[in-house]
Amino acid sequence: MLTSRVAPNAAAPGRLHNLSALPEAEAIKLFYHQAQEKGIHGAAALSKADVQAFTKLVGGHPLAIKLASGLLRTFSPIDSQTRLQQGKGGTVQEMYDHVYRQVWETLEDAAQILLLAMANVGQAEAGGDYLLEISALTENEFQVAVETLNQHSLLETRGIFEKRLYGIHRLTETFLQTDIIGWEPPEI
Repeated sequence: MLTSRVAPNAAAPGRLHNLSALPEAEAIKLFYHQAQEKGIHGAAALSKADVQAFTKLVGGHPLAIKLASGLLRTFSPIDSQTRLQQGKGGTVQEMYDHVYRQVWETLEDAAQILLLAMANVGQAEAGGDYLLEISALTENEFQVAVETLNQHSLLETRGIFEKRLYGIHRLTETFLQTDIIGWEPPEI
């Protein structure tokens, strides 16, 4: 199975299956699950209507739901929704950029530094020793940054228990390269 945000040529071999955003009921379940998994206290007490407001603002896109629920770590539900509402009305890419920007602004310096280092790694996996070296963080700063980025669904922890490897989602990498670092994709 291959996944892509860009549709392949119609003549390409294989079977194409387009996935749309989650249905409302599934989006709500994901929001509650994500908030519980990330230890966001009080999220379970949010009404279904409150959670619906979140999922409508991000359009039922799973990664956006994960990121949006993470805003509750820093902001009240109303403040989180207000921040998300400010980015409403654009394309899906603009929505993701806005959600990422909101989460980025909540991160402390060490977490931002580690995330920028992850832009060099991208979806590939890197071990903690390598990330410590390229980020120039202390061991303690690194551990706190990893926990913070995990809590905000910005870091993917992979590998086995004895040797953790870290990576980021392709959309996270794109946000970092284009919106934070200022990289411009080459014209084709």
